[in-house]
Amino acid sequence: MYFVRLFQAFVAYCFIGWVMESILHTVWERKLVNRGFLNGPYVPIYGFGALLVLHVLEPFQSHWYIVFPVSIILATTLEYITGWAMEKLFHNRWWDYSMFPFNLHGRICLLFSLGWGVLCLMLVYIVSPFVNQTIMLPPQPISIVIAAVIFTVMLTDLVFTIRATVDLNKTLARLDTIGKLARARRDDFAGNIQHRLAVMTKAFVLWSGQAKGLGYIQRRLLRAFPSMKSPVYQESIDRLRTWVSKRRRPRFFLPAVKIPDLRKILDSIELPPRPVLKNPFANGKLGNRLKKGKANSRSKKK
Repeated sequence: MYFVRLFQAFVAYCFIGWVMESILHTVWERKLVNRGFLNGPYVPIYGFGALLVLHVLEPFQSHWYIVFPVSIILATTLEYITGWAMEKLFHNRWWDYSMFPFNLHGRICLLFSLGWGVLCLMLVYIVSPFVNQTIMLPPQPISIVIAAVIFTVMLTDLVFTIRATVDLNKTLARLDTIGKLARARRDDFAGNIQHRLAVMTKAFVLWSGQAKGLGYIQRRLLRAFPSMKSPVYQESIDRLRTWVSKRRRPRFFLPAVKIPDLRKILDSIELPPRPVLKNPFANGKLGNRLKKGKANSRSKKK
């Protein structure tokens, strides 16, 4: 039963962290943001961080001047390790503090570290007692069922999110390849405007078709992490984020295209047929009058 109560406390801290992050970013960006790596209303890093701080600082809870600096060290270390691990696993930087002074590799900074210290003080002396009393209210059988259901939901959410993140990286690779091949083919036809237009049109159709194939989780991640950066596909991720922010989920999209096939598609550029312009006044009374007028003008010149 100890682990059930521990997991319930973990979920409570995850939910509190999600509420805090969502409110902060909703106010900052002036639009509703479902913050967090996972889709549900929970941010696991807050759950792990809260349990870590409470466990380490349990002997020092009567001395706030010890709780504050130690909690800063613990929370900042956890944030740095989490950021580094997510970059290595998913090849993207999910948050970036490079614009703040006294930052370390953009993963942590002094301002947010002080904020973690203040939040940990609130956690130890205000939030933790309330959470401990709340999780003891349900009877033991109900608590076990609730914990099992929440664990299953969070585990399923994690699996789907990881899969969507991997697919997002593949989409970024395809979009980057489309852009590079289109620019290369465009430069090859520097002296032919029709060829250049054909290349750029086909590249735009391919690019937008791949972008429209993004799923809900991928689109949500792009909105939830506006400062997410990619060391390889930064240009593509910026354009894709702008595209997602301005468009709703489309009804039709092109299926995913393998990168070798993109080269074949862009290489098979054909000249569009030259349009034949017809004179709208060629037939009818107005056309006959125009012909007579031209004939009269020629006779007068002679």
